[in-house]
Amino acid sequence: MSFKERIVTKVLAGQKVISDLTQPFFYQRKDKSKFPVASVITPIIVNKKIVGAVETFRDISKESEADKAKTEFASLVSHQLRTPLSAMKWLGEMLLNGDVGELI
Repeated sequence: MSFKERIVTKVLAGQKVISDLTQPFFYQRKDKSKFPVASVITPIIVNKKIVGAVETFRDISKESEADKAKTEFASLVSHQLRTPLSAMKWLGEMLLNGDVGELI
């Protein structure tokens, strides 16, 4: 990502930036590996002029992994609960429609 595209550059230019938390911003380590970050950038204003900015960020790799695991778990549980209920509904409909014979 070029310097012009960085959020801190936009803040220094006086732009208001609201980031989308579903699309994390990535920083790069010295070994060239990338990691997702959550950051807060606050402009430093002196005499109504932006003279700098303070940026704090934190690595959200673990949060991203936990969110992915939570989503996969919810999907699996939903499927496992839905499957037997579908079979029970299907069998109930067969009984009510008389497809398996007359109910006594």
